[in-house]
Amino acid sequence: MAAALGWWIVALALTTAMTATAQERPTAQRLLPHDVNFCFARTYDAAHLARNPKQQIVELRLGARAGWNVHGQRDLPYHDIIVALDVRTRAGAKPNLVLGSCSDYEESNEPGAERGLHCELVCNGDRLVVDALDANTIVVRNRGLRTSCERAPIGGKADAVFHLRRQALAVCAELPTLPAGEEAIQAALTKAREKR
Repeated sequence: MAAALGWWIVALALTTAMTATAQERPTAQRLLPHDVNFCFARTYDAAHLARNPKQQIVELRLGARAGWNVHGQRDLPYHDIIVALDVRTRAGAKPNLVLGSCSDYEESNEPGAERGLHCELVCNGDRLVVDALDANTIVVRNRGLRTSCERAPIGGKADAVFHLRRQALAVCAELPTLPAGEEAIQAALTKAREKR
C-alpha cells in the first residue's frame, strides 16, 4: 500500500512539473507583441567563431518600434507584426538591415509546420521562423536569409538556428533610423520589395 502510494505521489509530482513547464513556456506572440518597442540580439565572440569556422553570421539583432503595428490586430485571431533584422557576417564590417513581416496565419502553421511566427523578408523566398525559448530568449530559424537580395542566401547547419536574448532598445541601434508609424514602415517595406 505504501509503495503504491509512493508511486502515485511521484507520478502526480511529475505530471504537475510537466504541466507547469508547458504553461511557463511563452510563445513568440507574447515575446514579440503588437505596437511596442523590443530588441533581441546576439553577438558571437572570437572564441565561438573559432570553434565554428563555418558560421558566417557574427551578429544578429531583431527588433521593432512602437507605431509599426498600431493596426496589427486587424486580422485577429492572427498575430501579424513588422520587424527589422540587423545581420552582420564575417564578410561585412557593418550590419545589413532587412525588413520583414511575421505572422502566425493558419497556412503557415498547418499540422507539421514549425511552431512560431513565420517571417517573410524583403528578398523573394527569404524566410525566418521565430519562436520563444523562455521569457527573455527567442529562437530564430534561418529558412533563407540574405544580407541583400543580390547576395546568395546564408545557409548551412552553422547558420541555421540562433538564440537571441532580450536587450535594451539601444542595442538595436538601427531602429531609430527607420521611419516611425505604420504607414511609413509599410511604405519602406513595399519599396524594399520592389527593389529586389
